Amino acid sequence: MRATIWTDLLGPLPLAEDTTHGWQQGTWNREMTNPHHSVYVIELDPAVRERARLQRLNPEADPEKPCVYVGMTGLDPEERFENHKAGYRASPVVRDFGLRLLPELSEGLENLPYELALRAEADLAAYLRQNGYFVAGGH
Repeated sequence: MRATIWTDLLGPLPLAEDTTHGWQQGTWNREMTNPHHSVYVIELDPAVRERARLQRLNPEADPEKPCVYVGMTGLDPEERFENHKAGYRASPVVRDFGLRLLPELSEGLENLPYELALRAEADLAAYLRQNGYFVAGGH
């Protein structure tokens, strides 16, 4: 098991080699034997703070902390960021305000099964928001 700050937040994460979690209701779940989803964080231009909907989601945001977007993908996060910026299956927030990936904020949240990646995305967004970040995404 890798040691990251997210093991406390999310609990133990199964390793890619761990197939003991692969059975769900008597059927084999291939996502557990070949987990390939990652959670990623993108730094956003501070101008995103002007969006009223995002202001309502981040009333306690610290103006000294960065604005970020939290997402989940089955692609390499760099490729997913490029897709956002190109407008392909893009979040308008990332397309219009995305600056760069912040891999240090999502370290250890790669090669996850789909369901765990979904949970990790939401938990990371909530964690960052609770710690003063201005957060978009994190469905």
